[in-house]
Amino acid sequence: MGIPHLLSTLEKLRRPASRSFSSDGGREQLPAAVIDGSALAHFIFNCCVKTFRDRTADVLAFDYAAYQRAVVRWLEDLEAGFTITHIFIDGHLPSYKTDTRTSRVQKAVTDLARLRTLSPAAIDLRKSPWTPTPPFLIAAFTDAVYCHERYRHVVRTVPGEADAFCAGAASEYQGGEAVIFTADSDLLVYPSKPHVRIAMLGDMAFEDAEDGRTVKVTLWTPAEIDALLGGDGNLLRFAWVLHHDSLRAAHITSTFPSAAASVVKERGKVLGGVLVPPVFQEQYTLPPRELYFSSTDDTPPVILDSRAAEVVYRSRSFSSLAHPRSKEADVTVYLPVLFEDVTKKSAWNVGLRVRKLAYSILFDNSTMLSEACRKAAGVTHRYINLSTTADAGKLADEVAAVPTLGDTRAVLVYVVSQVIIEHSQAGSPLEKTDILALLAAITHSPSLFEIPAIPTEEWTWPRVQLLAQVYAGLWSMYLLSVATTVTGNTDSELQQRLAAMPKMVEALNVRRFMAVYAIMPRVGKKARKRARKRVKTGEGDEGDDLGRVVGRLFREGDIQGVLEILGGQEGGSGDSADDGSGGEDEYMGMTVG
Repeated sequence: MGIPHLLSTLEKLRRPASRSFSSDGGREQLPAAVIDGSALAHFIFNCCVKTFRDRTADVLAFDYAAYQRAVVRWLEDLEAGFTITHIFIDGHLPSYKTDTRTSRVQKAVTDLARLRTLSPAAIDLRKSPWTPTPPFLIAAFTDAVYCHERYRHVVRTVPGEADAFCAGAASEYQGGEAVIFTADSDLLVYPSKPHVRIAMLGDMAFEDAEDGRTVKVTLWTPAEIDALLGGDGNLLRFAWVLHHDSLRAAHITSTFPSAAASVVKERGKVLGGVLVPPVFQEQYTLPPRELYFSSTDDTPPVILDSRAAEVVYRSRSFSSLAHPRSKEADVTVYLPVLFEDVTKKSAWNVGLRVRKLAYSILFDNSTMLSEACRKAAGVTHRYINLSTTADAGKLADEVAAVPTLGDTRAVLVYVVSQVIIEHSQAGSPLEKTDILALLAAITHSPSLFEIPAIPTEEWTWPRVQLLAQVYAGLWSMYLLSVATTVTGNTDSELQQRLAAMPKMVEALNVRRFMAVYAIMPRVGKKARKRARKRVKTGEGDEGDDLGRVVGRLFREGDIQGVLEILGGQEGGSGDSADDGSGGEDEYMGMTVG
């Protein structure tokens, strides 16, 4: 919870110190770096946004791989002056965040609706100052850290807000200075020892010097500020005064007119009489020490996505780890906000059955569980009737009916089939080009040409709605995978397929999806005929059975076959280029075309 004007007010009392750290500075031991990973993930994303050339394409087809490289570079640069000891990711947000979270979701939906009005046909993000957050940003950040040989041992998805765990780990550090890197001024309010410093991510820089790389930071010392305010926890009281509007008017303007040292003692006396409500105090209590230092068998493994982690830490098996404990018996799952068309039904209709199964594995049937997601231009809470675990076997059979056994992309093809069925049942079946684009998005066959730049006018709302539905299906499958991993309670065949599922950030190639729309008008009749023949005969590169998989999918799903999908395309530039050498190239190297 933010404290209004906290830093600007405290700066009048004591300006933070600006210091530079370097491994070549002659220090025997570098300070420890304790990082609020959730804050850093968004900070690096905002840095990436500043470098985007085509804002629409670079945001909607966000390059997760490039982002992950930027994350690793930032951590490596930080090591020039610090030893990274902890990276904490939010894994559970307490009940007192409910209003804040709902308002944030509503703001994102409102921004989405406003953009939909400003760009009714082709999407142009230049028409709005709002920059949507990629749906798997935290998962991409955590995965980049966890897959790194040096950093994987210091990252944890914690059963609470990352800032509380950062404050606790820094205070417990025994090797000298410990610096918490964050974007949240609330870190100053937590109890801390004299060796703890706070560095705001926006007030730091990496610099090159004659003696090597340096890290320049602006450091706040909470214990020192608390002492200037009279000690005895007066910094917490001061934060409450700033937070509470009625007290802010009474105390800030009259009692604290200046930051002169001569009145500091008097401030302490005034603050000593301020009563801080227990609910506010609870927000700034430190978690038990074992929660951020132990890695026992009772602790779930690293969960890449914060929203999935939150579901786990509300479950019957892991709720006892949550800090602070949830006071609500009912469970609300805040689904990631997707970039979608507000005039259509929520993309989260896709994957609902899969999520129900995941919830059933984690929660008792008596649990009142709801999902918070978009409905039109607002936010709704949809109550979920939990499935029975017997449905796991049925789902496994459905997934098994799509690809051949052992295909690592089985789950992806299943997700695409669910998107197609969703449109068919709604009475608005997908166009054949849309289906081919979806198949292209999940295909990792090598492209035989460079994917062209996608003109802005190609980014239409129906297309981003398709992408949002695939994202919803992927996240639902990931949640089910997490549920089966932490409990080991599901059909073994389904668990095998879920384990083989590609990572969320690698599963969907948005640029290939969009390229289909740019390429299809140029495809000649002979090229389409050869593509049909390849699918029919199951030809393709050795080891790539996607053609047979897709053919089976559409035939058994009673949806128009791939032959009709390719053969029914209208238009094109004629057959002058169809001399027997370029048909497959036109279809991006895919076995299906």
